[in-house]
Amino acid sequence: MAVAFRAAAVQTPSGNGTSTVVNKPTGTVDDDVMIANIYVEDDVAVTAPGGWSLIAQLDHPSSTYDIWVYWKRASGEGASYTWTHANTWRNGMISSFSGCITTGDPQDATATNANGTASPEVSADLTTVTNDAMAVVASGAFTTNNWSIPSGWSEAGEDDDVHMAYKAMPTAGAVGTASFTLSGGGNWNALTLALKPPAAGGGAVLVDVIGVGTIPWPR
Repeated sequence: MAVAFRAAAVQTPSGNGTSTVVNKPTGTVDDDVMIANIYVEDDVAVTAPGGWSLIAQLDHPSSTYDIWVYWKRASGEGASYTWTHANTWRNGMISSFSGCITTGDPQDATATNANGTASPEVSADLTTVTNDAMAVVASGAFTTNNWSIPSGWSEAGEDDDVHMAYKAMPTAGAVGTASFTLSGGGNWNALTLALKPPAAGGGAVLVDVIGVGTIPWPR
């Protein structure tokens, strides 16, 4: 089974506040893996809701803004999630993916990051190790933007300061860099990660044995 994009949800509108609330993406079911991309200014610290694991915090070297990227495996989820922080401009989004490994860390490779001070946003390369993985870029930009998607990538969603895109990787290997044109330019951070599918095969099959009945094989 290959990892597939399910849906995305974006906090709308962005603006100042002491929390970032993002709805669960429509259609998310148990064992989907959700990736959250939270944008905050003024270098404030962010506290995640229960069950979310931090992948990376990217602090732009030329701006006082950060993106915080998290993952969570869906299990009996509620309607929304709240990240808390000091009062600041904030934005956020969540993307859900089906077909991921159902136990442990869903990442197929160590996430890599890049940053810049002008368009285009060029995401870092990453090498997947498992066939049918999914590459994901989570990014944030200091100026309100629309992101133009390069060939081979699909947009999960965007709003002002946050964006996510994804690329299926049927065969393990280099994802390659991706160049996203930013309509507003400005400073940007981008994190490239990859989600892993379950291991192929490995299960027992049922075999009919005369005089014994149906047994699993190998035993």
